[in-house]
Amino acid sequence: MTQTTTQEAWAYLSRVVEGPCAPLADLIAELGPEETAYVIRHHDHLPEVLEHRVRARRDWDCAQDDLECAQANGFHLLTPDMPEWPSDHLAEFGYSAMYARQVRDAAAWAPYALWVKGNMDVLRCPSIAVVGSRHPSTDGKRVTATLCAEMAVENIGLVSGLACGVDSIAHQTAVQLGTSTIAVVACGLDRVYPARHTALARSIVHNGLIVSEYPPGTRPARYRFLARNRLLAAFSQGVLVTSAAWRSGALNTAGWARDLGKPVMAVPHSSQDVDGVGCHRLIREGATLVTRGAEILEELGPIGQLALPLESANSPIDRLSDDEKKVWNAISPFFSSSLEEIRTETGLETLKVQMSLKALVDCRLITATADRWTRKETAPHEERVPHC
Repeated sequence: MTQTTTQEAWAYLSRVVEGPCAPLADLIAELGPEETAYVIRHHDHLPEVLEHRVRARRDWDCAQDDLECAQANGFHLLTPDMPEWPSDHLAEFGYSAMYARQVRDAAAWAPYALWVKGNMDVLRCPSIAVVGSRHPSTDGKRVTATLCAEMAVENIGLVSGLACGVDSIAHQTAVQLGTSTIAVVACGLDRVYPARHTALARSIVHNGLIVSEYPPGTRPARYRFLARNRLLAAFSQGVLVTSAAWRSGALNTAGWARDLGKPVMAVPHSSQDVDGVGCHRLIREGATLVTRGAEILEELGPIGQLALPLESANSPIDRLSDDEKKVWNAISPFFSSSLEEIRTETGLETLKVQMSLKALVDCRLITATADRWTRKETAPHEERVPHC
């Protein structure tokens, strides 16, 4: 397949000035991609800041090789002149770009091209970015999986960064429940980072999208992850932080969401959980505290729209014993759990788990099928249950 001159120009620009660059964006807007590529290649007079950015790579013209690599690996270059270009998402960088030019961050510019693999339609789906620790605690893993599943069953797509920990839980939940997911990565799409997520990346492509602003062959680097975070915020309706340290990439993503006028939500943790320090910091700084999917939907929805009624004070859950509550919390409404999985999650003895399971089944709060248990999807306030 022969690539057009315009495609080659975009591919060249994607490599010669890697990542966001305000002077390049301005020059493309003025001259168009082909003329801009020509000016850079031929050392014509450029703004000093742009000259500095292109000096080392201007002669590294492998646009055709990059486009052929993309075709061979099942991805392609998406540019602003294509109808699929996510202009609604990226237009939000207008204000942030002006702010960054004067004060803060050179990354606060929309990308001028994107390398994409998968289903482009998911860019039009409502979604939430889910970010957090690469090594979440047991509680962090559980709450991430639960909240992601509650979003997925409401057809809210999940956006994350394909990293270990919270990112992988978000993507895996979306894949398992058949909702859309977008992975925004900080390397070329001809590689997967971390390599252990190769199978997950293949699964994402079936019903979702993998996106990068970096050309083939680009290796992951810290500054690329930080620049990538702005796209996590841009491609979603809000950002949910389920676990984070005091300083983390998740908080950086939350900062971009604030700059773009998106809601930021955080999950509270035990005061002893170091994974919750960043979440508590966000909440003190104005993020919305959320503990369940209904509260996330309320935050994402129109002002004043309450997703679900609040649980009553005499909820059947309130009448459970401590052991029964532990077992109930350990069981997902979306995935069945075995006795061993529940015992491991709760830390309770087998006999106590079995007694609690029987009580929860009798109360119709969980269902049992083939020695596996599932929490009932109907909320306690929606169905009358016997006194437990």
